[in-house]
Amino acid sequence: MKRKTLLLLTDHRLTAWQWTASGCDTPRSFSNAELAEFDAYLKKHRDPIWLLVDLTGEEFHYEGLPHINDLDHHAAALQRLAAHFPDTPLRMVVKQFKQTRIGQDDEMLYSALTQPTHLTPWLAAMQARHIPLAGIYSVAHLSGVLLQGSEVEHQLLVTLEAEAGVRIAYFYKNRLRFSRLATPGDLADRTIVEARQTRPYLTHCRLLPRDQPLTVTVLCPSDTWHALASRMPPDPELPLRQLDLAETAQRLGVTTELAGSDATPLFLHLLATQPPTRQYAPDELTLRFRQRTTHRTLYTLALILTSAVAAWGLINLWQARQQHVEATSLQRQTQQLLAHGTQVRPAPGQLPATASDIRAVVDRLRSLDQIPPQHLLIGLSHILTALPAVQLLKLEWQGTQPSPTVQLQFMTTPETADQLGRFRQALTASGYRVIELQDRDGDDSPMPRHTWQVSG
Repeated sequence: MKRKTLLLLTDHRLTAWQWTASGCDTPRSFSNAELAEFDAYLKKHRDPIWLLVDLTGEEFHYEGLPHINDLDHHAAALQRLAAHFPDTPLRMVVKQFKQTRIGQDDEMLYSALTQPTHLTPWLAAMQARHIPLAGIYSVAHLSGVLLQGSEVEHQLLVTLEAEAGVRIAYFYKNRLRFSRLATPGDLADRTIVEARQTRPYLTHCRLLPRDQPLTVTVLCPSDTWHALASRMPPDPELPLRQLDLAETAQRLGVTTELAGSDATPLFLHLLATQPPTRQYAPDELTLRFRQRTTHRTLYTLALILTSAVAAWGLINLWQARQQHVEATSLQRQTQQLLAHGTQVRPAPGQLPATASDIRAVVDRLRSLDQIPPQHLLIGLSHILTALPAVQLLKLEWQGTQPSPTVQLQFMTTPETADQLGRFRQALTASGYRVIELQDRDGDDSPMPRHTWQVSG
């Protein structure tokens, strides 16, 4: 959802912000006596509500629970939750760590808002206006996101919320164990006092071993950190660690302007972008929001399904059109082939060649296959290569039976007459029959020519 209403409820007032994709707008505050003004505000702003509480009346109880099957385990956890906080419906249990070894207990954190009457008038106004409520979330449970990636085993996170006060939260391996809201005041002074009071309490409750240091992590800007470091002397049991407010806001993507040490913009940003899966509101308070979410999900699925059906129909129409075009083209080609076949069918009777001509062509082709000239020409080429002075002017081949013949015409000089004689002897020695058809020594040509008929 791009638009939503964020509410921060403290012990003394309720503050509202309108959240958009660009962040929070100007806040509007209501005291505990301004319920009518809050009702008028809800009349104008009907976006779903995320309610964040930072109250003194929030209690925590950590204990282990033997691991059994999931259904019985959940039922046992709800029974213990009701036993720890029987007087409020605003309660929840969080399984922080599931053991893998048999016989060990799962780590469970039970928490509740012990003064539900403080929320009743505000919740009644939302219900009367039929505004969907997403849930009731706690600053203490949200603050664990700030420590993601920390390798400190035992640490006490100290944050300042200007509307509420100083929040103290103890974490073991980044898992929340205890938290409380201290009175407002200077962050440096309150940190020193609360750290020295909280460590004995955690040791007494057996949440912190006596021989382990408790790292005090303070979310603050640089000026507050320098003031704290100068006022609190080094203590090996309470080492100090700064969590820079501006760097943390940049890491989380907070765009709202920060004021001093106030961490409220960070928690509002986390509420809008990374709300925890568990929250305090019972099912009857969030029913309208869950129905709205279900309706939107079904509407989106219906829209996707409708789009898919429409796309499928368009594809079928396009394929049908393509098939129609192809069928039309095939019909036209069929008609053309039939018309061409009708024109070609009487043509064989009108051929100009006679049967005797066709028979003569066939006989000539067969004779070429039966009397190939290759063997005769290959032998002549070898002999001519050995006698370069013999100049071949003309070669004619005749495929006569029983053997093919070749007519050769030479041009010789008196100096090469001896090689011509050697050429004839070489042909005779190779098994060829040589017949001199014409002797043109009497021509006017300066060089005599000889024509021979050679057969293999």
